[in-house]
Amino acid sequence: MKRYVTAVVAATLMVGITACGGGASSTPLSTESASSPAPAPSPIRTARAIPDVNGKLFLEARAALANQGFSSVIVGKDGSKWTTIVPNETVTVVSTNPAAGTSSNAKDVLVTVNVTEAEFAAAATAAADAAKIATRYKFSCGSSQSSTTAQDTATYRSFKEVWPTPNYTGSDTCLIKIDGYSKSEKPRLNPAEQAVVDTVAANGGDVTVPSAAYFTVLELCTKLPDGYVETFEQKADLKKSTAKAALAMCPDAPHAAGLQEVITAVKISDGTYVVGETMQPGTYKTKPGVKDCYWTRNAGGGDIIDNDFVSFAPKGVTVAVRSGEGFISERCGIWTKIG
Repeated sequence: MKRYVTAVVAATLMVGITACGGGASSTPLSTESASSPAPAPSPIRTARAIPDVNGKLFLEARAALANQGFSSVIVGKDGSKWTTIVPNETVTVVSTNPAAGTSSNAKDVLVTVNVTEAEFAAAATAAADAAKIATRYKFSCGSSQSSTTAQDTATYRSFKEVWPTPNYTGSDTCLIKIDGYSKSEKPRLNPAEQAVVDTVAANGGDVTVPSAAYFTVLELCTKLPDGYVETFEQKADLKKSTAKAALAMCPDAPHAAGLQEVITAVKISDGTYVVGETMQPGTYKTKPGVKDCYWTRNAGGGDIIDNDFVSFAPKGVTVAVRSGEGFISERCGIWTKIG
């Protein structure tokens, strides 16, 4: 009897608990989850052989890897992945990971190339700049710049193209344009051109109009004006500054020696000087063929040390002066220090 009562009580309690929502339920919590199929497992890629693309152009290597079902992840020689640029035909493969000849079921292959992304970007920029420069300049050389016919004017894209032509050795003049603008139109300079102007300024030149200073340097690199080397200028630094910039820009010019002479030569013209103050001591010589030339060397007190009147000197006149002396030149032209 006791066992029967206990079983009835237990059954009653179970019914109460179930009615209150307690206990385990055999009904699924979600009809949708019960009816949805389990996710299918990802297909397993078949292992494929890594082709040997070492030493090949990247574009060829990428195609070869793609034929085997692999995607290429570019890695520079510094170990960093490329993120924004696609290599061109100048980039070659150094190695792959996994290595050539092994098999892999991975999707991607790390392809190490011979340059970093930064190096490639810099080279691409330089190449683009060079392409712009190739069409930026126009040198029109001829006996008369007022003429527009092809027979009278030859056109070049750089001053180096002018050097081996008759336009260089003759008396022709060259009109230079930058992006279609002449000197008077003041074209905007790029950073490399501005650096040339900065060189002029650093050597005491006039860069009030930067483009004009740059044009002057370009003209000196193309060919020297008649009498440029021999011409005396009171403000010698202005002439020397552009000559220095030109020699730096075109050190291989056929007239480089003339530019160098302008930079280093010491010249004076007719006038009155105090040696050691307004002129350097040393030996000076005039141009050949001077006529009616008078010069005098004076002591500090005014006494004449030496003088001469030269009616004609086919080879020029030579005079040596010392510090503390006075020197006067009349109708002798330009004197160049030779020692």
